[in-house]
Amino acid sequence: MHGSILFVTGKVKKVKESMAKSKKKDLITNSEDKKIRKKLDEADKLVDEGDYDAALKKYDSLLDIFPDSPRALFGRAQAEDKVAEKWKSNEWLQACIDSYGKVPTQRNCPKELKKQALLRQANRLSFYEVYD
Repeated sequence: MHGSILFVTGKVKKVKESMAKSKKKDLITNSEDKKIRKKLDEADKLVDEGDYDAALKKYDSLLDIFPDSPRALFGRAQAEDKVAEKWKSNEWLQACIDSYGKVPTQRNCPKELKKQALLRQANRLSFYEVYD
């Protein structure tokens, strides 16, 4: 009986975590990006899993079709950021700094996404030239 309760409690915790993550994504997803949310979430998952090459390809394919997608650009910046950290590369660091800087200029960029992009850009600028 106790095992069943723990199992159910574990599931409830996972559901709550998933719902909280979904709410956070809602705050950074505009009405146009909601149409491609599933694809954006798939690309985000690739970043979370450490498959940065696949994530970058997915974001690039989304940006080819939806060049004004602030969330796709932000996701690309996050993937570039992870590559910069992994390889300690100023080239990748500059790429992510540039990408984070473009996010707030995108049409209909949600305020929360602007805030996150600018804060991360400022953070990454402090690391510039530390790599290489």
